[in-house]
Amino acid sequence: MDVKRWPSLYVGNLPDKTFFDLDLKKMFEEAGFVVKSAVVVSDPIKKSGYGAYGYVSFADEADLDKCLVVMNNVKC
Repeated sequence: MDVKRWPSLYVGNLPDKTFFDLDLKKMFEEAGFVVKSAVVVSDPIKKSGYGAYGYVSFADEADLDKCLVVMNNVKC
């Protein structure tokens, strides 16, 4: 079975518990990147984000490399 793995990036220091998957995806798309998925790590019981970190997956390795340069240390 050949499973496609999208290049992914760890995103730390997310602002607060009201910052969710769609917010993370929108932030990177507004910066001009093609985002396949964005996930904010959340508490499965409280159903709210920890406000700590997430992961963004890109369409290709080139977007990931560009993002590392463009979005590094950007505040959300």
